[in-house]
Amino acid sequence: MPNTTKRTFLKLSGSLLGGIALGTTVTAAERTDRFIVSTKEKAKLSDLTVVHEMPGIDYAVVRGGESSVKRAVSSYAPDVQIELDSPDVNEEAPTLDASDYEGQPGDFLQWDKADLDVPEAHETTEGEDTRVSVIDSGVLETHPDLAGPLNLDLSRNFTDDGGDHNPVGGDDHGTHVAGIVAADNGGGIGVNGTAPKTDLVDCRVFSGPTASFGDILAAVVYSANVDADVANLSLGAYPVPRQAQGQFYGKVLNSTMTYANKEGTLLVIAAGNDSADLQHDKNFISLPNEGAQALSVASTGPIGYEWDADDDGEVADVAAPPESPAFYTNYGTNAITLAAPGGDADLDATGTDVPWFNDLVFNTVYAHNGSLTSGTFGSKSGKYGGNVTAMWTGDSDGSVAVSGSPPSTTDDVPWYSSVGFGGVEFTAGGNKFNGDETITVEYETGPEHERHAPDWISVYLTVPPAGDEDPTNYVAVDWQVSEDSGSTVSWTANDTFGDGSGGVFEASNVVEIFSDNDIDPSSPNAAESDVIGSAVVTGVGVFSGGGVGRDDSVDITYTGVAFEGEDLLIPQTPGYSWKAGTSMAAPNVAGAAALVKSANPDYNANQVEAALKKAAEVPDDYGKEYYGAGYLNILDAL
Repeated sequence: MPNTTKRTFLKLSGSLLGGIALGTTVTAAERTDRFIVSTKEKAKLSDLTVVHEMPGIDYAVVRGGESSVKRAVSSYAPDVQIELDSPDVNEEAPTLDASDYEGQPGDFLQWDKADLDVPEAHETTEGEDTRVSVIDSGVLETHPDLAGPLNLDLSRNFTDDGGDHNPVGGDDHGTHVAGIVAADNGGGIGVNGTAPKTDLVDCRVFSGPTASFGDILAAVVYSANVDADVANLSLGAYPVPRQAQGQFYGKVLNSTMTYANKEGTLLVIAAGNDSADLQHDKNFISLPNEGAQALSVASTGPIGYEWDADDDGEVADVAAPPESPAFYTNYGTNAITLAAPGGDADLDATGTDVPWFNDLVFNTVYAHNGSLTSGTFGSKSGKYGGNVTAMWTGDSDGSVAVSGSPPSTTDDVPWYSSVGFGGVEFTAGGNKFNGDETITVEYETGPEHERHAPDWISVYLTVPPAGDEDPTNYVAVDWQVSEDSGSTVSWTANDTFGDGSGGVFEASNVVEIFSDNDIDPSSPNAAESDVIGSAVVTGVGVFSGGGVGRDDSVDITYTGVAFEGEDLLIPQTPGYSWKAGTSMAAPNVAGAAALVKSANPDYNANQVEAALKKAAEVPDDYGKEYYGAGYLNILDAL
């Protein structure tokens, strides 16, 4: 499928839906094997593999060669692969482990629920006898705040990765979105969703960082067919041209959304995070939030919630109220239906010691014990590029898969001038380094793996400062750890000292060894004597990859990593954290819609939306273009 790049909410940037770039026509990838096809006019799909039938609309998603598709149907377009991302501020927000957090109803961290009067609304209804689907990256079923509302029987994986509905690839976006809708407070010590007694259906459309347009369409149809009252889509694409193939995508989307609305499913959709004026963008459209029957949601948030953003010595006031437009939100009077809390940020405060993240939305997430690293590094990485990537995989993401090709060239350049690799790093140790500490790696190699296996193993070390000096960081690494496929290898730093296959480098991590022009990766710049007995172990890294010109591909999965017998590569750990985006604003509206439906069971989708719009008001001192009908008011809607 043609690849597109991403921003928080499925943003198409550079290469657009149908292969149209800004002002320039580009050819979509011709080797695509998935298409969205019209099933009207005697379509013959027998020579194709039907991926999604989508009963209720006259379209299907199929797999096959384009020549076969062209013979079978009269109207089609390539399926499109899109990636999910978040505003940069989300990456810097801290995470609290579920076992360490004991929130209570009304916890001040959940300013969004307080501002929307959710506790008061729960005196009327908590969403009983309703159903909300979350079309996203998957919902972690083991999270204590989501295990209750999550309907495992109806939850589905719409991708072709072979997994279930749980997240794959390390993205907790869907878990956070689901918590905003329906978290049930985990027995009294977690967080609150807006509709904690709704029936929550997880429709996973992401496999790792990517989703396909066809899978999203299928999830919308499925939501309608299982009688979801509300479907939340915290995703989208912008800017999509209204002409050429963009016209086809818009047509199939409108058909899908109209069907869902007719079946009683209200589609609540994030408006996007591009700070774009959707009212005056001429030949472009934002999808799906500008599609037929969409309830498009813009984002608001405070600045200075429980911290002194205006430097007046007070933390009880705010520099901007919760209903003020967020810096990133898309807007446009006719493109926005409602505005709701999605979080904001003071970019000057981000990353400082003040709790700037309080202005984001706090809810359910999960974490991995470790961080992935992948890419191409070195002085000539810009000239000789590779495509090695690392991703979380396996049951509950308890494994790491590394695959791709390191950079290749016939030029006579040092191997380390451009090195493509991927892997995983962990915080570990804390004790003095003796050189005989054991790192154990369990792994499986795939058919394309041509490197050593498991390949590179490293231990990160720090020598404490003497007097006023700064601490000194070192990496002890072995570039050629090799065992038979599928086995377990136990490695110590002593294994590599003096054997020529690695050594000790004065550096903070493996990436720095290749990125710092003052370091020659083929010649260690430190010695065993610099670290034995004086350094403290701070971390562990396991990687696979190679230098330019080696022509050896990577295809390996790490299924276990341990340091001194302690497992480091463990499944997802439930937790709580802060995020911002229209992705967070939409589920606040989706939850509110469930409350309205619960209180008015005879309402159809249009009547639920009408109640929300009628209750909303545009705040004083702000323009209607950021709010549509106004700022979400749950109590008046009820």
